[in-house]
Amino acid sequence: MDCRGRSRQTSQLFARTVAGIDPLWIPELAPHLCQTTYQNPQWVVSAGNVLVDEITTLYGLEVRKRKVSFGNINPAEATNMFIRSALVEENLLPSQNDNEEGDDRDDTRVFTNLHRKPAVPPQYAFLEHNHKIRQKIETWQTRLRRHDLRQPWTTNCTTSTQNK
Repeated sequence: MDCRGRSRQTSQLFARTVAGIDPLWIPELAPHLCQTTYQNPQWVVSAGNVLVDEITTLYGLEVRKRKVSFGNINPAEATNMFIRSALVEENLLPSQNDNEEGDDRDDTRVFTNLHRKPAVPPQYAFLEHNHKIRQKIETWQTRLRRHDLRQPWTTNCTTSTQNK
């Protein structure tokens, strides 16, 4: 982007005082002209946070796009997303399957059990307890042959967070 200070017109138009403008300066220098929208909130395991795409536009032209914490924008919805995505879907810790390509766990020289789950850190021991309770409920529903029962972990989580 260029900012023209003076122009001189002869047979052609010449800009005399030209300065470059970095588009990332615009939200800082002219926040009153910028419009910010937030899209696509999601739980990101590697960040350990609910992130959202922040898109800043100037007269419809996108000048900045970045990921920001959704907890600063909408704490209640961020908490619900964390509970659903990280705790209920058991997606709290980074997966051990995301190892480097050079990993040879399936090689016959390695004598480890491939199906063994990695040890959960002690501060997350409650995840194993929650998983066992969910398995009990699912087994109970199967035995009763009633799959139309509402599963408690799929409901809105606002009731558990309101008492705090």
